[in-house]
Amino acid sequence: MTLAPVPMTRLTLSSLPGIPPELPPHPALSGRWRRWLALSGLVGVSLVSAWSLSSREEIASVSRAKPTGGDDGDAAAAPLSPPELPASAEPPGNLSRAPAPVPPATPALSEVEAALVGRWESEFHGRMHLEKRPDHTAELVIDFDFLASLLYGSRLTMQLEWKIEGDILTHTIVSGEPADACERLIRDYGRSCSYEILERSNDFVRLRETAEPMQEYLWRRLSPDASLPGFDPP
Repeated sequence: MTLAPVPMTRLTLSSLPGIPPELPPHPALSGRWRRWLALSGLVGVSLVSAWSLSSREEIASVSRAKPTGGDDGDAAAAPLSPPELPASAEPPGNLSRAPAPVPPATPALSEVEAALVGRWESEFHGRMHLEKRPDHTAELVIDFDFLASLLYGSRLTMQLEWKIEGDILTHTIVSGEPADACERLIRDYGRSCSYEILERSNDFVRLRETAEPMQEYLWRRLSPDASLPGFDPP
């Protein structure tokens, strides 16, 4: 395929729109041409002035938006510090917590109390084994004889609390197993029982029941490693 040549048209000043078709030769320009040239110059100057003014306004607005250096810039970049609370104000969120309560110290044992701490054995309607602790708790195990076992069973284990007031020793039942046998014994003898300390040594303690002055008990101390038959299964 062969392309046809495109005819070239000579561009002249008279072919531009708005240009007078006749341009008088220089230097003899007509008054009409001089007025046209002056008007074109004024329009061009106005356009250049408007563009320059618009550029200056854009630059000024960018300069105002951009933070400058110096003291103001440093203040803007510095992180905000939290406001200071007055001395009487409490920290938010209950940050201050009261210290944990300290359990009361166990009071020192008296001479009599210290002498009663340990393991003991006695006999009353069977064999009794008692272990007294320094915190004023104790465990009493009773292996009843035949007659007593008809009422309370063959064995009763009770948790006690004990205290000394003067020469009076008091035992208080806290709980017992079997529970029904323990409740039956409490109904018959009461929850607490007090004894007068008649005599004591490192090896034994002799007590008299305050409610039954004729009833006495002799408790013998056991060595810490002694076997306690009463604590073994029957």
